Amino acid sequence: MRPCPHYLLQTPELRLALRDPRTRLVSIRTWDEFLGRTSGYSYIPARGEIPGAVWGHAGDNDDMHSVSSFQRPDGRMRPAAEIAALWAEAGVQPTDPTIFYCGTGWRASVAFFYAWVMGWDHIRVYDGGWLAWSSDPANPVELRSRTAAPDGVPSPAA
Repeated sequence: MRPCPHYLLQTPELRLALRDPRTRLVSIRTWDEFLGRTSGYSYIPARGEIPGAVWGHAGDNDDMHSVSSFQRPDGRMRPAAEIAALWAEAGVQPTDPTIFYCGTGWRASVAFFYAWVMGWDHIRVYDGGWLAWSSDPANPVELRSRTAAPDGVPSPAA
């Protein structure tokens, strides 16, 4: 039995959840991962995103080991209003059914925890993340064509 199963989704559950147009799938990955320029991991060959995902930030553009978008330089959580503003830019509101995911689950778990601390009620984590999704050839993949990075995100030459 999984602890707190109502917070975790596996691939079949994610497919069902995405049928609800109110559901927000939030990618907690670097900008380059979100665009499909890189998978972010040496052991994940596929690049791209789950169709319909919005970018929820993560950390430094070239560092998939960072969640600095949500933290102060000393590692403490940024003010909740600042994090909520990042997600609001992507159209994600505290009342939305929200599913966080990343490459393998840990960055999504950080975002989930911060949302939980902020009092968001309808939050979940797609634990398998990009690794699980991209491992199934039946799952659709979206490659973004946008080259301009949002404010505050370095945009490497394409």
